[in-house]
Amino acid sequence: MGEDKNEEGQPDAEVLLKALDHRMRRKVLRAIDDQGRRTSPNRVSNALELSLSSVAYHFRVLAGFGMLELVERRRNRGAFEHFYKPTDVVADTQWIAVVLKATENVDSRPRVKRKRAT
Repeated sequence: MGEDKNEEGQPDAEVLLKALDHRMRRKVLRAIDDQGRRTSPNRVSNALELSLSSVAYHFRVLAGFGMLELVERRRNRGAFEHFYKPTDVVADTQWIAVVLKATENVDSRPRVKRKRAT
């Protein structure tokens, strides 16, 4: 992903848009903001009533895009709970907040399952 960065070493806007292209990742970023900007996939999955595996996957994807960073690993009932916080990219890029706000109503609607063509 190194070639997708600008002179300051930050991800390009196109890369960030790709990260925001999935409704679950937008929901995760909003939930992190609602929970004090530092949280775990476990806490977000509980708050959003979604599966932990799905939420954890999207946390890792956002971390891969440079939007989240792992700040702590804590033992929790025989496993590790990972805590992330948004990177400066999210805080410094005002248009990300605009995208999250503009898509809030779309992302909160129930997802319609499409029938496959036979």
